[in-house]
Amino acid sequence: MGEEHAKSKYATAIWVAVAVVAVIIFLATNVDVRGLSKKNEITVVVDYGDGKQQFSGNFVNEMRVWDLLQQATAISNTTLMTSGNFKLESIGGHRNGDSGKQWVYYVNDRLQSTPPFETMVSSGDKIEFKFE
Repeated sequence: MGEEHAKSKYATAIWVAVAVVAVIIFLATNVDVRGLSKKNEITVVVDYGDGKQQFSGNFVNEMRVWDLLQQATAISNTTLMTSGNFKLESIGGHRNGDSGKQWVYYVNDRLQSTPPFETMVSSGDKIEFKFE
């Protein structure tokens, strides 16, 4: 009986150790337990006026809005056209000037006046391209 009891204690200790390691790994992966949302995430929305696409991913230091737009369109296999100095001309066939609309972009709901190539973003930012 004593040997059986020792084995049971040993098995319990192993399970407790595994649970502790799992909790440490969980917390180390930058997960916010209160909202179960990942920290260091960034969101890009492309709003065509007749539909939207949304992309989320991990933020990397010193990211430009332009980098995020390129990644989002590559992931969705969407055509992205520009003119000189990375001036945005068309996303997914929606061209500047069509129906009197232009591509503009917002960072955290604020209209931006600088080109996407010059605009840096931070962790948690929401970038939204709108055809309006």
